[in-house]
Amino acid sequence: QMCIRDRDNAIDTGERPICMISIDPSGNFLLQQEALNIIKGIKKKLAVITVAGQYRTGKSFLLNRLLGRQSGFELGSTVNPCTKGIWMWNKPISITEDLQAIFLDTEGLASFSRTAQIDMKIFAVALLMSSYFIYNSMNALDEKALESLSLVVSLSKYIHVNAHPASVSEDLDEYAHYFPFFMWVIRDFSLRLVNAAQQSVTDRQYLENALRPVDSSGTDTDQVAIKNEIRAKLTTFFKERDCVTLVRPVNEEKSLREIQKVPYESLRPEFRTKMEVLVKKVFNNLQPKIIDGQPLTGEMFGVLIEQYIAAFNSGNVPAITTAWEQVISLELDKVVAESVEEYKKKVSEGSVDRLPMEEDDLLKLDEEAKRAAYKKFYESGLVNVGAERMADARERMETDFNDVFDKVYKDNYNVSYKDSEDLFNKLYNKIREQMDQLETLTFDVISANWQKLRDVTAAITIVLLGERERTCCVQGGRGADGQVLVCGHEQGLHSAEGSVR
Repeated sequence: QMCIRDRDNAIDTGERPICMISIDPSGNFLLQQEALNIIKGIKKKLAVITVAGQYRTGKSFLLNRLLGRQSGFELGSTVNPCTKGIWMWNKPISITEDLQAIFLDTEGLASFSRTAQIDMKIFAVALLMSSYFIYNSMNALDEKALESLSLVVSLSKYIHVNAHPASVSEDLDEYAHYFPFFMWVIRDFSLRLVNAAQQSVTDRQYLENALRPVDSSGTDTDQVAIKNEIRAKLTTFFKERDCVTLVRPVNEEKSLREIQKVPYESLRPEFRTKMEVLVKKVFNNLQPKIIDGQPLTGEMFGVLIEQYIAAFNSGNVPAITTAWEQVISLELDKVVAESVEEYKKKVSEGSVDRLPMEEDDLLKLDEEAKRAAYKKFYESGLVNVGAERMADARERMETDFNDVFDKVYKDNYNVSYKDSEDLFNKLYNKIREQMDQLETLTFDVISANWQKLRDVTAAITIVLLGERERTCCVQGGRGADGQVLVCGHEQGLHSAEGSVR
């Protein structure tokens, strides 16, 4: 099912917003393949910037400004919600040499077209995906604004840290390890930034003051308790947080309704100044999405989102650690396979057109190929995988290395045997020719040539007996001491060949 969105002002260039997650009539999430392919194609570390908030509060305009644009994500000029589902800018933005970012625009909360449960699921999946979460609201950080974030009270019902929490309410401090940086942006702000003592405060201090619990000894204690719970959950879930206040971008209502058509330079100077402050704060604090100390690549992030959405759609509560275990398992399998391929490549490059090889040369090739494979493995960037899982990965690689080397060893033996056989025939035919000239040869010459043939025959016999012994007591062409066993008789055979002239 495709997302519903007004395309009247669709962008003609290749850069555009695309639907990442749509929602079907039964409330299931549908992850769109185009967006997933773009995400999984990001090989660098990935940061995810998400803007959320109530509908018709200018979230899309805020994202466009973060992208340095006046248009891009669709804006609306009516009371109807514009964004449906979760949308993504289709071009990842390079932040540093090893970090790229994607930008997500979420469907507005509390619209007349969605239930509270759908709002909760959208809010939950947006938090799970983000490394930088921007909550957009209007006018002031007052009780009404706090009420708009009442969803945080129920987050632990829609997101679990562990698959089997010890209690209905997990240790809420655990969530802070997995939740993103929280930036509260207050739009159309017109108040003076002062505290109760009329002293000037920063935007950040304004936020912290608003999150302090208020006295609940008055008459409406239940309502105060609810608001204080919202405050407590916000400060518990989001240890890293900040705030930026923005004045109205223009004074005229008509211009406000068509803000994407107003040149940025024509917006109010005080709006542009604070917008630039916001942009700097976002990009200066931007970090990759990290779980348990592991920065995520696009491919890892894509698998993680697939796990979360599958959990939501099956009626289960997504558990962060369970989904992460699956991501790590698949990523480790991929890294092991790539490392084994590196070993195969090095062995092939070192042995092609070089067989048969002496034992020392084959041993050296094995070690060099292993070093290259393990270098690739440890450069994969996987951290905190766990000692047991890492040991299992190394064991699997060693098994595959042995299988590859066993084939090379057998090929080396077969080529050695063929060379030995050819040399035997060559020497035998040489003696036959000499026997045909018996009257011209002395007994000593004939005897010496027969001895050389016996030497070659003995060398071939050693090869055959050695192979039989190795086949009986060795696995993968390696002895009990781990040393490689190969046919190392080439020098003797070629010496024999050279002496028969």
